[in-house]
Amino acid sequence: MKKLSTIAALAAALAGCAYQPLIDRRGVDENRFAADLAECRAYAEQAPGEGESAAAGAAAGYAIGYGAAHVLGTTRRAEVGRFTALSGAISMVAAAAAEKRAVVARCLAGRGYRVLR
Repeated sequence: MKKLSTIAALAAALAGCAYQPLIDRRGVDENRFAADLAECRAYAEQAPGEGESAAAGAAAGYAIGYGAAHVLGTTRRAEVGRFTALSGAISMVAAAAAEKRAVVARCLAGRGYRVLR
């Protein structure tokens, strides 16, 4: 379980680093943009990381899945708990990566760039 959460967090972290916002490049100094993008990515790294989000999502997912399986009376509570823990970890990692992309976009917009995506 921990291995799967680690893999999910690593994949999301790599996806977040690869984020290249689409901006209107008309009148943009490419050197200045590269520096601003690097600074904005550094700000985004201060947001809660995928690792913490994966752990929180896994814990919440396990508790919900295990509890639901208990209420439904199934004897496979641990299996259901592990599945929902993985689902929770993946969804929280995706949310953390999306938040980092949003931070980069807002930062660039604040610096006067017209962010298209």
